[in-house]
Amino acid sequence: MACWFRTFGGEWMLTIHGPNRAPNERPVCYPVKELRASGLL
Repeated sequence: MACWFRTFGGEWMLTIHGPNRAPNERPVCYPVKELRASGLL
């Protein structure tokens, strides 16, 4: 499972759970750079 969220500082983060085996699952957060291109939403 993955989730996108914005930090209190306004940065985007992607979190996933890994490794995908109970009881060892832990959230892992990765910073995401927002790219904007003309003509794309």
